[in-house]
Amino acid sequence: MEPVVDLLMICALVYVSGGPFSQARAALFAPPLVAAIRLRPWLTAAWALLAVIAYVAVSLPHPALHDQDAAGQVLVGACYLGWVGLAAVALSTLLRTHTERLRRLADERRSLVRQALESESRARRRLGAFLHDQPVQTLLLAAQELEEARRGDARALDRAETAVRTTVAQLRSEISELHSHVLDHAGLCAALDDLAQRWSRRAGIAVCARVDPGATGRHDALILAAASELVANAAHHGAPERIVITVKNREGNVALRVADDGRGMDPQTRADAVAQGRIGLASLTERVQALGGRLEIGPVSGSGTVVTAIVPRRP
Repeated sequence: MEPVVDLLMICALVYVSGGPFSQARAALFAPPLVAAIRLRPWLTAAWALLAVIAYVAVSLPHPALHDQDAAGQVLVGACYLGWVGLAAVALSTLLRTHTERLRRLADERRSLVRQALESESRARRRLGAFLHDQPVQTLLLAAQELEEARRGDARALDRAETAVRTTVAQLRSEISELHSHVLDHAGLCAALDDLAQRWSRRAGIAVCARVDPGATGRHDALILAAASELVANAAHHGAPERIVITVKNREGNVALRVADDGRGMDPQTRADAVAQGRIGLASLTERVQALGGRLEIGPVSGSGTVVTAIVPRRP
C-alpha cells in the first residue's frame, strides 16, 4: 500500500509544480527502478506502466497543456518513462537470473558439504568394521599362534608369520582405498591400473584401464575417485565379467568412461538407490556438475552399463 501512496504523492507534486513541465516529474522514474531491484520482472513492468499512466493522467488535465508545446512534451515524457520502464524490466530480469544462480550455487554447496560429511561418516564406519573384522582378527590369530609356539608347537611360528603377513596385506589394501599414493607418485595411469588390479583380485572379474596421456591433469583425483565409485557400483550391482575403464581427451574435456557387461541399470534403479539412501552415484553426479561437467548413463537393462563422466579441463 505504501508504494501506491508514494506514487500518488509524486503525482500531486508534479501537478502542483507545473504538470508536464515540472522538474518533479523525474521522480516518476523512481518507482520502476526501485521495483527492478526489489520485485519480479512482471511486477516491475506493472510499476513501469503505472508510472507512464500516472504521468499522462497528471499532465492531460493540467492547464499548461493548452500551451503549444505541451502535447509534445507529454509524449516525450511518456516515451522516456516507457524506455526507463523497459530498462527496469531488463535490470529486474538480470538481477532475478543472478539471484537464482546464486541460490542454486548455495544449494549445491550445502548439498556437497552435507554429502562430504555423510561420506566421511560412512568411511569411518566402514574403516572401523574393516579393522575389527579383518586385521584385528588376524592379529588375534597370530597372538594365539605365538602362544602355541611357546608351548612347543614348532609349526605355530609359521602360522603366526602367515597371519602377520595377511594383516599387512589387508592394511596396505585399505590404505590404497583411503588414499592412492600411486596417484601422487606415479600419476593417473598407474593409479587406475592399480585400481583395476585390486578389483580383479577382489571380485574375480576382468578389469582393465586405458588412459590417454593427454587427458591427465588437474582433475586426476576426481577422475580416480569417480572410476573407483563406478567400478564398485558395477561390481556390486551388475554381476559383470568384464569392466573397462577409459580416460580420453574429448574436445577440450576429460571423459571418463566405465563400461561393463553386467545386468545393466534401469533408469528407475538410480532413483530408487537415492531414495534408499545409497547416494554414491548421486553424489558423484553433483561433484561432476559442480565443475561444469555432466554424467551420462546408458544403455538400459540387459546390455550392460556405460557411465561417462565429462569434466571441462578448464572450468
